[in-house]
Amino acid sequence: MAWHLAPSGLAAVHLPRREIMAMPGPSRPELPVLDVPVETGRRLRLYVRERSFRDDLGKLEQVLEYEVVDAAGRVVARSPERLTYWMADPAPFAEVAGLTADRSPVPLGGVGDIWVFRRG
Repeated sequence: MAWHLAPSGLAAVHLPRREIMAMPGPSRPELPVLDVPVETGRRLRLYVRERSFRDDLGKLEQVLEYEVVDAAGRVVARSPERLTYWMADPAPFAEVAGLTADRSPVPLGGVGDIWVFRRG
C-alpha cells in the first residue's frame, strides 16, 4: 500500500476482529446473511458459503458469494470470493512498509475495525 501512496497519503484498511472471525460460519450456507435492495427492483444478497479458522496460525479462510437478483427473483450477477486473513497486529507490518497509524482504529459494526495509516 505504501508504495502506491503519495507522501503523507492515507490508506484505510478494514480488518476483521479475531473473536468474530473465529466463530463458526452460518449453519445454513444456502441462506443469505444479507439481503438488501440496491436499486429499483434489484436486491443484493450475500452468502457465507464456507468459513474455517486455525487459531494456532491465526488464519481465517472464508468463501463469500454476492448475488444481484432482479424483481422476478432471477440471479443477474454472481461474484464468489475466497478470502484469507492472517490475524496479527498490523502496526509492525505497516511500520516496516513506511506507514504510521494516523488515528486509533475505528469500530465497524462490531465485526472489525478500520485502521488508517499515513505514508511517512
